[in-house]
Amino acid sequence: MKIIVTSLSILFCAFTMNVTAQTAKTVKKTEKTEKTNKGNAYGKNKNGLKGKEFGQDRAANAKIQAKKDKEVVEKNIETLVKEIQNEEKNLTEVKAQKDPANNQNNQVDEAIKASENKIKEMTEKLKEQNNKLKELDKIINEKE
Repeated sequence: MKIIVTSLSILFCAFTMNVTAQTAKTVKKTEKTEKTNKGNAYGKNKNGLKGKEFGQDRAANAKIQAKKDKEVVEKNIETLVKEIQNEEKNLTEVKAQKDPANNQNNQVDEAIKASENKIKEMTEKLKEQNNKLKELDKIINEKE
């Protein structure tokens, strides 16, 4: 009886070890497939082009797209500059309406703060657009 119990326990242990080893292998396989699936697959469909030709064509398309993006960014910059100028004019008008003798100018003070905050936000957007423009210029002016 002892022999049967010990042999069954040995078989049970061997079986559980084999199952855990197999599950560890499947986990490693899924990790590998997840790592290999990450990518852009730029060269998957080359439309009959070979390596160097495909790369040059892709770079040319990227420069064309960068030029289009540059035009959009320049228009955004122009509109932001106009909006900032208009808001600065409004701010000076609101400040002119403020009466220094009257201490109860809460609405005027709130309007001034709102206008100043709007100007700050627009200048931040303007800085971002200028940075974007510089990056696009780098792409366009890269060595051909």
